[in-house]
Amino acid sequence: MRHLASLLSAALLIGLLGACGSSGQPAAAPSGTSTSTSSPGNATPGLRGIRVQSFDCPATPVAPTGNPQPIDSAEAIRLCPIGIPGGGTATVTLTAGQPAFAPLIAALSVPDQPPTGAVCPAYADALQSVLAKSGAAVFAVKVPIDGCNHYLRSALDLLTRARGA
Repeated sequence: MRHLASLLSAALLIGLLGACGSSGQPAAAPSGTSTSTSSPGNATPGLRGIRVQSFDCPATPVAPTGNPQPIDSAEAIRLCPIGIPGGGTATVTLTAGQPAFAPLIAALSVPDQPPTGAVCPAYADALQSVLAKSGAAVFAVKVPIDGCNHYLRSALDLLTRARGA
């Protein structure tokens, strides 16, 4: 009987770990908002995002939805508050010429990594709401993801530094 219980426990654990491999999505947006639907493995380098109406941060962080398009010659990047305790509550705007601008553009321009076949860590990313201004156009920037559909650590590190946290 103990052997059967051990086998059932192991099977349950393996099933849970397998489910973790498919749950590596950035944190779900609150009800009534959208989350990213871009396909993992986007091999297109360069800053990309979804066109939006305003360079103002949304009241609730929202990831871009739809098919991202290239953003040519961004002149300003706005980092919106993350909305979690300790995550930064201030809006930060960087413009071309500021020291943190070019490295941040480079980090956000990295292509998504292809999906991994390995078991992925089960955690939710804090939703990053990043806006880019290019001429008269404004975009919600797509933050690059790794093979587990989590934000790339290199991009998150630069976003955190740019926020001054």
